Amino acid sequence: ELLSAIQIYKQLREQPNCPPAFEAMAMYRTGRCLELLGQRIPASEQYRQILYKFPASAAASHPVETVWCVRAAEALTDIAGKYPVQSALRHARYALHWLADAGMIPLQVAAERFDKLKKEKFNP
Repeated sequence: ELLSAIQIYKQLREQPNCPPAFEAMAMYRTGRCLELLGQRIPASEQYRQILYKFPASAAASHPVETVWCVRAAEALTDIAGKYPVQSALRHARYALHWLADAGMIPLQVAAERFDKLKKEKFNP
């Protein structure tokens, strides 16, 4: 079922004039399906693509897309917590900065969350 869902989300994104809100949702849900299939690296790539496609500077003018971006950013942070490898830590840092730049969390909170993640998972 997850593979079928990924195909449907891909088809949705490929539709001409696909609304950005649907595209963001499809991108996030594709990442989630990949994560549930145990494909952490492709899932991370999908989550990062959402954050690149919908920059934090535009978050205020795109609230629906921002919801999916926040979910993607949190997913990247969660992946780093579960799989302590350097690439996951870099992705979590980017995600937390995205959240701060979008005004979702204060920069200080992003820095604290990153430091806590780094300390607990990468320097036990």
